[in-house]
Amino acid sequence: MPNTQVRSVKSTEGVNRIKRSPRKIRRLGLSLLAVILLGVIVFLLVPSPIEPVKWLAPTAPSFQKADPWKQNNKLSAAQLVSDAPQFPEFITFDKAGQLYTGDSDGKIYKVPFDAEGKRPKYLQTPKERLMGLNSMPKAI
Repeated sequence: MPNTQVRSVKSTEGVNRIKRSPRKIRRLGLSLLAVILLGVIVFLLVPSPIEPVKWLAPTAPSFQKADPWKQNNKLSAAQLVSDAPQFPEFITFDKAGQLYTGDSDGKIYKVPFDAEGKRPKYLQTPKERLMGLNSMPKAI
């Protein structure tokens, strides 16, 4: 059998590896440790230019005074206008005082203000999702 050299797949021939001796690794580790130790010493010995002060939180608003947070019954007489739009996202009024709203599906409704319980009139669904209404178009 001829003398042939068999190469392993895991062979590292031809690969340029940096060979580090244990002495170089130890010197690198000690240098890194010295730099970290020097940083800690400087941090502990050099005074900070920042002078901390104690923060005092303001007092909480009182619900008993005549402030905007005082408990009142201004909304106790409010009535549900309609429950047709699911998850209404915005409202707007036209010049005649008519209420328009849009729901999370993008549908636009005209909401009547009467005691007869009429359902809101569905107007349209825009092609894109609305982020609010500014004014109603003349066609409606």
